[in-house]
Amino acid sequence: MKKNEKIRMENICFSYKDQKILENITVSFPENSIVAVTGPSGTGKSTFLSLFNRLWETLGEGRLHGKMFVRFGGRMVDIYGDGFSAAELRRRVGMVFQAPNPLPMSIYKNIIFPLKLAGQRNNGEMVEKVEEMLMKVHLFDEVKDRLHSDARILSGGQQQRLCIARTLMLDPEILLLDEPTSSLDKNGSTRIEDLLLELRSERTLLLVSHYKDQISRLADKTYELAGKCLMRIS
Repeated sequence: MKKNEKIRMENICFSYKDQKILENITVSFPENSIVAVTGPSGTGKSTFLSLFNRLWETLGEGRLHGKMFVRFGGRMVDIYGDGFSAAELRRRVGMVFQAPNPLPMSIYKNIIFPLKLAGQRNNGEMVEKVEEMLMKVHLFDEVKDRLHSDARILSGGQQQRLCIARTLMLDPEILLLDEPTSSLDKNGSTRIEDLLLELRSERTLLLVSHYKDQISRLADKTYELAGKCLMRIS
């Protein structure tokens, strides 16, 4: 195991409904970095991300071959091995989607939702955690007086920062980001990019993006997914 290796894929092949999407991918990614994946539309970039939190399993009809390891607690864990559940994996590997997806409830309830699912009942601790996460995504000053208002009244950029705050509530070690700024204006995109650069010091980020200028600003390593293969391009 390399000293700073966070993720390792060995001979990964993936098919969906008998259509091969990924073939013989062997690669490793370092911790505390932003790794960008780009490539033409329809080549499987979102599918590639879904391998890291096993989200593809909820859709059915997919088949994975090969090995995938992530370093948790100082040791490499086979995330598809016996004894390591998808639920545990998704607590450690967070996901931010292309379009903001606030739940139809208040800003406060949106952010505590993952803690409620995890069985947290200490309201005092949750209030502190909500403030901490909102400050981390630079949203607290903008919403502190309306925490109990419907989250869907926020602007697109605010909603996306809210969704990132919600994802961070369980303190994931890896963040998967699927075109997180594609539905935002320039100002909203810039604030998300600045946030991702800050988060890099605490966790590993895998970013799917079509924007070459965004990738050049953010990525420590860049790969292109084309022809079912993943190739390092910078």
